[in-house]
Amino acid sequence: MLAISSVSIAQSIEGDWFGKISIDGIELRLSLHVKAADQGFTSTWDSPDQNAMGIPSTTTIFKFPEFSFPTQVQVSNTLER
Repeated sequence: MLAISSVSIAQSIEGDWFGKISIDGIELRLSLHVKAADQGFTSTWDSPDQNAMGIPSTTTIFKFPEFSFPTQVQVSNTLER
């Protein structure tokens, strides 16, 4: 799970977030796209270096000042707008 601990706007996490993850010594760019939903938020993510786009997150959790979304690998990096 990727935990985001730096939210500059407390009211919303909507928008595009960009960062990098390191998996087994390989650094990959990651883009997260967050949208408001009827109950909370939804998100998809892209891994441009792997040509993987629009991968849906199963859940998007926002508890100020952090938000998270499940991934298949465990990483601990920060995304920025």
